[in-house]
Formats: sequence, structure tokens, C-alpha cells
Amino acid sequence: MPASRHDQRSGPRQAARRPHRSARCVVLRQDGAGDRVRRSQRLGKSSTLRILLGLDRSESGTSTIAGRRYQTIRHPLTRVGSMLDGAGAHPMRTARAHLGWVAASNRIPRRRVDEVLEQVGLADAARRRVGTYSLGMGQRLGLATALLGEPEYLVLDEPVNGLDPEGVRWIRGLLRRHADMGARSCCPATS
Repeated sequence: MPASRHDQRSGPRQAARRPHRSARCVVLRQDGAGDRVRRSQRLGKSSTLRILLGLDRSESGTSTIAGRRYQTIRHPLTRVGSMLDGAGAHPMRTARAHLGWVAASNRIPRRRVDEVLEQVGLADAARRRVGTYSLGMGQRLGLATALLGEPEYLVLDEPVNGLDPEGVRWIRGLLRRHADMGARSCCPATS
């Protein structure tokens, strides 16, 4: 969806997203040293991940996950879980309602909603409106959304943002367990 800009005369208007000129090729692949995202030196981490997930486009080149463009993956959350901007949920919705519609849209069994809420430590807050969540709780909801389809790949942008030291240890353990099950994670390090 195009970014919204505000025009003084006519109110909100839609601005077309321009291609990222410095993006040549973005590939998530497995090699001898593990998974890698290759990116142009001038392209930021978040922009690279947005291109990888088909949310932005590059001027040239291709972005693939296991040899397929994200847009061509049927029921993508069962292959690739992602979190780019925290919770990503409407502030008036509850976590359970948010995860419920995401699950339904990807034909994920409803039982997974309660499983991931428990997994990320939000089971007790599942019926609260997301707008009342702290930054760390929003991050956990974003992770729950990414984990919902039990994906082979996780694409996470700054997953520890807003987490306390215990939360940082928790997410490291979660990613370790995810990798132990044969899954792959992409979490670009902060420069």
C-alpha cells in the first residue's frame, strides 16, 4: 500500500512508492556459513527486508526466499513469518482477535492462536486491547504473528526493540529453539 502524505490544500493523498535505486539483489539463502541476506551497502536493513517481503520494490534485481518471490508463495505465513514494525495490529483489537483473523486469512488452524499467545507470554493479556500494550508487549504480539503459521523462515526487523534484558534472553532462546527445529531466521544486526 502506498505511503500516505498530507497535502495542505487537499488533505491526505497517496504517494507512490519509488523503487530503491541502490537495491540490486536481495536473496535469503542457505550456504555453508548459514543464512544470509545480501544487500547493497547503501540500502538500509529495514528497506532490504521490505523488498524481500514484497512491500517495497527495487529498481532492478530480484528478491527471493528459497528461490521463490514472496508474492508467489501460497499461504505465505506457513512458509515465512515476518515482523517489521512491532505488533502491526489495530490498537482497538485484542491480541486474540488480531491473531484470529491473521490465522483465518492463511488457513492456519485456530488452535495456533492460543499456542503462540502462550509461547510469547501474552496468554494473560490476550483479551486486552493492543493499544494498551507496552512496546515490549507489542513486540511479543508481532512475534506471535510471525510464529503463527509455524514457518520455516522468520524475517524479523529489530525483534529485541522494547524488550527488557529478560525479554532479550527469551527471544534469543526462542530463535535458538526455532533453529534447532530446522527453521531459519533472518534478523539483521544493528549497525
